[in-house]
Amino acid sequence: MKEWIAAQNGDAEALEDYSRLPQAEIRWELRAPRSGYLHAMNAQAIGESSAILGAGRARKEDPIDYAAGIVLCKKTGDAVKEGETLAVFYTNRRETLDDAAARYLGALEWGAEPPVLKDRILGVVGN
Repeated sequence: MKEWIAAQNGDAEALEDYSRLPQAEIRWELRAPRSGYLHAMNAQAIGESSAILGAGRARKEDPIDYAAGIVLCKKTGDAVKEGETLAVFYTNRRETLDDAAARYLGALEWGAEPPVLKDRILGVVGN
Protein backbone atom coordinates (compact mmCIF):
# COMPACT_ATOMS: atom_id res chain seq x y z
CA MET A 1 0.00 0.00 0.00
CA LYS A 2 2.84 2.38 0.82
CA GLU A 3 4.23 1.80 -2.67
CA TRP A 4 0.87 2.68 -4.25
CA ILE A 5 0.64 5.89 -2.25
CA ALA A 6 4.22 6.90 -3.03
CA ALA A 7 3.72 6.14 -6.74
CA GLN A 8 0.91 8.72 -6.74
CA ASN A 9 3.09 11.32 -4.94
CA GLY A 10 1.25 10.79 -1.67
CA ASP A 11 2.62 10.72 1.87
CA ALA A 12 3.03 6.99 2.52
CA GLU A 13 4.22 7.66 6.08
CA ALA A 14 0.67 8.77 6.93
CA LEU A 15 -0.18 5.05 7.21
CA GLU A 16 2.06 4.91 10.28
CA ASP A 17 1.45 8.43 11.60
CA TYR A 18 -2.16 9.60 11.25
CA SER A 19 -1.24 13.09 12.46
CA ARG A 20 0.21 13.65 8.96
CA LEU A 21 -3.34 13.49 7.54
CA PRO A 22 -5.66 16.50 7.42
CA GLN A 23 -7.37 17.01 10.79
CA ALA A 24 -10.90 18.34 11.21
CA GLU A 25 -11.47 21.19 13.66
CA ILE A 26 -14.73 19.65 14.89
CA ARG A 27 -15.25 16.16 16.32
CA TRP A 28 -18.92 15.58 17.23
CA GLU A 29 -20.60 12.45 18.57
CA LEU A 30 -24.03 11.54 17.24
CA ARG A 31 -25.96 9.98 20.12
CA ALA A 32 -28.76 7.44 19.81
CA PRO A 33 -32.16 9.08 20.24
CA ARG A 34 -33.67 5.82 21.48
CA SER A 35 -32.86 2.27 22.57
CA GLY A 36 -33.37 -0.73 20.33
CA TYR A 37 -31.67 -2.75 17.64
CA LEU A 38 -30.37 -1.47 14.34
CA HIS A 39 -32.26 -3.45 11.73
CA ALA A 40 -30.87 -1.69 8.66
CA MET A 41 -28.55 1.14 7.66
CA ASN A 42 -28.96 2.84 4.29
CA ALA A 43 -25.37 3.18 3.05
CA GLN A 44 -26.34 5.70 0.35
CA ALA A 45 -27.91 8.04 2.91
CA ILE A 46 -24.98 7.65 5.30
CA GLY A 47 -22.63 8.54 2.45
CA GLU A 48 -24.77 11.59 1.77
CA SER A 49 -24.49 12.66 5.40
CA SER A 50 -20.71 12.40 5.07
CA ALA A 51 -20.85 14.56 1.94
CA ILE A 52 -22.87 17.16 3.85
CA LEU A 53 -19.97 17.37 6.32
CA GLY A 54 -17.63 18.14 3.42
CA ALA A 55 -16.30 14.69 2.53
CA GLY A 56 -18.04 14.70 -0.84
CA ARG A 57 -19.53 16.96 -3.46
CA ALA A 58 -23.06 18.03 -4.36
CA ARG A 59 -21.72 19.56 -7.61
CA LYS A 60 -18.59 18.82 -9.63
CA GLU A 61 -17.03 22.19 -8.79
CA ASP A 62 -17.52 21.80 -5.00
CA PRO A 63 -14.32 21.28 -3.00
CA ILE A 64 -13.71 18.13 -0.94
CA ASP A 65 -12.54 18.48 2.66
CA TYR A 66 -10.16 15.57 3.19
CA ALA A 67 -10.44 15.96 6.97
CA ALA A 68 -14.23 15.50 6.96
CA GLY A 69 -15.98 12.18 7.40
CA ILE A 70 -17.76 9.78 9.70
CA VAL A 71 -16.60 6.91 11.91
CA LEU A 72 -19.45 4.45 12.42
CA CYS A 73 -19.62 3.08 15.97
CA LYS A 74 -22.67 0.83 15.54
CA LYS A 75 -23.64 -1.52 12.72
CA THR A 76 -26.68 -3.47 11.57
CA GLY A 77 -27.72 -5.98 14.21
CA ASP A 78 -26.21 -4.09 17.14
CA ALA A 79 -28.14 -3.39 20.31
CA VAL A 80 -28.11 0.33 21.08
CA LYS A 81 -29.00 2.16 24.28
CA GLU A 82 -30.41 5.68 24.19
CA GLY A 83 -27.52 8.14 24.45
CA GLU A 84 -24.84 5.78 23.13
CA THR A 85 -22.59 7.05 20.37
CA LEU A 86 -23.83 5.89 16.97
CA ALA A 87 -21.16 7.68 14.95
CA VAL A 88 -18.47 10.34 15.22
CA PHE A 89 -18.64 13.20 12.74
CA TYR A 90 -15.56 15.13 11.62
CA THR A 91 -15.91 18.45 9.83
CA ASN A 92 -14.54 21.96 9.53
CA ARG A 93 -18.05 23.37 9.02
CA ARG A 94 -20.10 23.40 12.23
CA GLU A 95 -23.19 24.59 10.32
CA THR A 96 -23.42 21.19 8.58
CA LEU A 97 -23.84 19.09 11.73
CA ASP A 98 -27.63 19.31 12.08
CA ASP A 99 -28.31 18.41 8.44
CA ALA A 100 -25.75 15.60 8.46
CA ALA A 101 -27.17 14.18 11.70
CA ALA A 102 -30.74 14.29 10.38
CA ARG A 103 -29.68 12.51 7.17
CA TYR A 104 -27.75 9.86 9.15
CA LEU A 105 -30.59 9.20 11.59
CA GLY A 106 -33.01 8.95 8.67
CA ALA A 107 -30.81 6.19 7.25
CA LEU A 108 -31.42 3.91 10.24
CA GLU A 109 -34.20 1.36 10.71
CA TRP A 110 -34.87 0.41 14.31
CA GLY A 111 -36.60 -2.53 15.96
CA ALA A 112 -37.39 -3.69 19.49
CA GLU A 113 -36.04 -7.20 18.88
CA PRO A 114 -32.74 -8.34 17.32
CA PRO A 115 -33.01 -8.55 13.53
CA VAL A 116 -32.66 -11.76 11.57
CA LEU A 117 -29.46 -11.12 9.64
CA LYS A 118 -28.90 -12.53 6.17
CA ASP A 119 -25.82 -14.56 5.34
CA ARG A 120 -23.03 -12.33 4.06
CA ILE A 121 -21.52 -15.07 1.92
CA LEU A 122 -23.97 -16.16 -0.73
CA GLY A 123 -21.73 -18.76 -2.33
CA VAL A 124 -18.22 -19.72 -3.34
CA VAL A 125 -17.04 -19.66 -6.92
CA GLY A 126 -14.37 -22.14 -7.99
CA ASN A 127 -12.20 -24.30 -5.75
